[in-house]
Amino acid sequence: MNMKELKTLKDMEHYNSWEGFKGHIEERELKAEAVKWVKHYEKLEYTEEESQVNCEHEIQWIMYFFNLTEEDLK
Repeated sequence: MNMKELKTLKDMEHYNSWEGFKGHIEERELKAEAVKWVKHYEKLEYTEEESQVNCEHEIQWIMYFFNLTEEDLK
């Protein structure tokens, strides 16, 4: 598998380096950090529409990559 095929956090399980990486940071810790970032972006007040759109895209990417659901954000 090459890096272009990496689409979500779950895809990292297929990499040999994931086992070494996993020993230092567990998936649940990464998801918890992702939840913090989504909540941070949601609390921001935007002065420009472009900034809001960019942050919405960031939220969508984080939720997709880390396989987050609305339930995870509660």
